[in-house]
Amino acid sequence: MQFPIKGTGECPQCGSTDKVGAQYIQELKDQKKLPDDAYPNGLMMPVPFFDVLRSRLLTSRPEVPQLEFYFDVCGECLSMYCTGVGLRFVQVQAAPAPGSRPPFLTGN
Repeated sequence: MQFPIKGTGECPQCGSTDKVGAQYIQELKDQKKLPDDAYPNGLMMPVPFFDVLRSRLLTSRPEVPQLEFYFDVCGECLSMYCTGVGLRFVQVQAAPAPGSRPPFLTGN
């Protein structure tokens, strides 16, 4: 499979090109609340492919594949739809040892 996969850019239900997420992101950029290069592909849901149960055995930070599903919501019919799919590799963090406290609870 070749990535990235591009969608059509219009709602598959009604054909509208009005996108709720894209419009809101642009409003935030116009108000200078987001940098111009933020969210270049719109809203995104990451799906890393990693066995969480084995993360306690890690001594290094391996890179794992992560599919990134880009999506938006139609401004006309409110259907959520995929606008594209990307693939990248991300480093995973080893899970804390059993019984240890996360840093946000220890003040570190």
